Amino acid sequence: MAATGSEKQGATAYYVSTPIYYVNDAPHLGHAYTTVAGD
Repeated sequence: MAATGSEKQGATAYYVSTPIYYVNDAPHLGHAYTTVAGD
């Protein structure tokens, strides 16, 4: 991958991983919290 120059100099790259949602039950507040907190 080539750098585009749009990144700030000296900025540290990072990523956020979220748990995989279990599909054996209805969505609940925990799903929403995980999605919003990661965003």
